[in-house]
Amino acid sequence: MNEWNKTNECGSGTWNDMYLIKYHGIFQYTAFFLLVPLAIASAHYLRDFAPSLTPWGLRMWFHLHRTLNILAVILTIVGIILTFVVHKWRWIGPAENCKEKPTASMCHALFGIVAVSLLWLQPIGAVFRCAPSHYARKWFYYAHKTMGIMTWILSAVTILIATAKFKSFFSNQPTAFILSILAALLCIIFFLIGEFFHYNSNASLWNNMSTSKTQSVKYSHSLTHRQSSKREDSEVKKQRFLLEFFRTRYHPFFFIAFAIALFVIWVVFITMVGADKDDNSSYI
Repeated sequence: MNEWNKTNECGSGTWNDMYLIKYHGIFQYTAFFLLVPLAIASAHYLRDFAPSLTPWGLRMWFHLHRTLNILAVILTIVGIILTFVVHKWRWIGPAENCKEKPTASMCHALFGIVAVSLLWLQPIGAVFRCAPSHYARKWFYYAHKTMGIMTWILSAVTILIATAKFKSFFSNQPTAFILSILAALLCIIFFLIGEFFHYNSNASLWNNMSTSKTQSVKYSHSLTHRQSSKREDSEVKKQRFLLEFFRTRYHPFFFIAFAIALFVIWVVFITMVGADKDDNSSYI
């Protein structure tokens, strides 16, 4: 069996260790750059989807949100176990008695363990959430949301460190790094759009826009207004399209587009995880 070297505290390793670390990376990337973003997006874009469809008394968006997060928790648990097996159950992150300057490996370990710890706390906190009508429910909502945002940001930093610094783990490291940045930016964009939808879908903004843009035209299907100018008719249709586009009925299409884009990036990324066996380089 070919032997390869690693430059941290673990001593020499084998390709079996490299195999375990490979799947550690795949599991963590899948959890934080596929499952968790889709779980967050389901709460943003699918909350009002099929409100009459409530299996076991719960809406579809919540079933999807919970299932994706549970799968993410399972994958991260397995991923953490794999890396601890490789490192002989020793902590390789920053330590109190460590005289070394912080390395990429140390930062990766620190941010990673904090991210997965916060992720594991999320379902525990959800179990003890109060009823929707309880006065403290809004505080649970803000805490749950804030912790979720912190979790994802830390996980994104952890993954970007890995793709930027651990070159021996990728068949095409520059492309893997670019894909990670692209996935992170895509998540941020869709999270922001989702927040915008969440806070403005039923706000008076749309009513004001609707009246301000169409009041002068006073479009209707009556015979009189059908004879209005083509320019006015086109303007009305444009404004109505924009209004409908940002309303609830179109939100699932944003979710589907987001899911497809993330899945494509995920498929391409995981094909690049794994070092060339001729490369005797350092790893985490």
